[in-house]
Amino acid sequence: YQRTPEGLFYKVLVAGRKDILPKEGQKVVFEFTAYNENGDQIDSSIRKAEPPSSKIGLGTIVPGVEIALKQMKIGERRRIIVSPNFGPPTGPQTFFSAKQFETFDIELMDIKDCVAERT
Repeated sequence: YQRTPEGLFYKVLVAGRKDILPKEGQKVVFEFTAYNENGDQIDSSIRKAEPPSSKIGLGTIVPGVEIALKQMKIGERRRIIVSPNFGPPTGPQTFFSAKQFETFDIELMDIKDCVAERT
């Protein structure tokens, strides 16, 4: 595994095709599978109708996943180890009940510029 400057551990499983990285404000389209500390799958986008997408910088993605996505190229697949300080929020309003290490397999499928629609 390698380590990002932020302290996130990752392994590149498949290299990306282009040398373009997402920037703040751009939308990323990605697939993911998440595992808990026991190695049990806890979530996945693979079987859903469409892959998830989110705008970089809004804080709507698990912080560790956003850190990884911002450093990935289109087509790249990574396995990341997300420590509790980069994990999702916890509590009764969330899916997560305790701070724990999680593993994510993520693939950056596309990067899109966000353009305001005019009516």
